[in-house]
Amino acid sequence: MPSLLAEALRGAGDVVRGEIALFRQEIIDSLRSVVIGLAAMAGAAVFAIVGFLVLGVVLALTARSRFSLKGLMPTRTGRQLRQDANVIKEHADA
Repeated sequence: MPSLLAEALRGAGDVVRGEIALFRQEIIDSLRSVVIGLAAMAGAAVFAIVGFLVLGVVLALTARSRFSLKGLMPTRTGRQLRQDANVIKEHADA
């Protein structure tokens, strides 16, 4: 009888140790998943920030090109005025 009791206690100890090992492994797996998720979020944040910076630079360069002084010069009007002046000169010379 004492050997049965000792074997039962040993078996119970093995079960408890197995449960503790399983618990530790589940915690490690859960923490690993959390760390991977946090790393993915950090990577996504970096890509988002870089993407917004690139977008901002592109928009700033586009805006700068639209606000250039060259774009404010009325090219068609100037061309038309030159043509008109040439026509007037031709008629004045004739």
